[in-house]
Amino acid sequence: MARTKSKSRRKKKGAGASKRAKRARSTAARSARAKRAPSRAKAKVKRRGRKTARRARAGARKQARGAKRTTTARRKRAARPEAQGHEVFGEGNYAASRNFRRAETDFVRRNKRKIPKMGKDAETALEGSEGEALTAAEEEAKSHAAGEGG
Repeated sequence: MARTKSKSRRKKKGAGASKRAKRARSTAARSARAKRAPSRAKAKVKRRGRKTARRARAGARKQARGAKRTTTARRKRAARPEAQGHEVFGEGNYAASRNFRRAETDFVRRNKRKIPKMGKDAETALEGSEGEALTAAEEEAKSHAAGEGG
């Protein structure tokens, strides 16, 4: 019966080759890998560049769509019933009260620091020579107001 060698004693591929041959093979393999490496890196950068360019185009499209949406929204807002003369009346004029509130809050926001001084100036004007003209104008305005008859 012929004896077979165990796995540990079998010669591995290239195990019988001389040291010089091994060294030559490994050097050649290394240089071939080194030559391929730059082209692989370039290809990777190219792919990455394509992806970023694709993303940039997609972002630009989304941004343009967003801009279109805002202008469309503005157009729709301008074409609402209040702009066409179909104002909603119930317990008052909703559009007018909304515009008044908006104007008031804008005024207060712009003149926050000046308001106390404005109040004092108005008080001195009422007590001064202009007082009679101002109270007459106030009475005139009250007579036109709805709800309060003057």
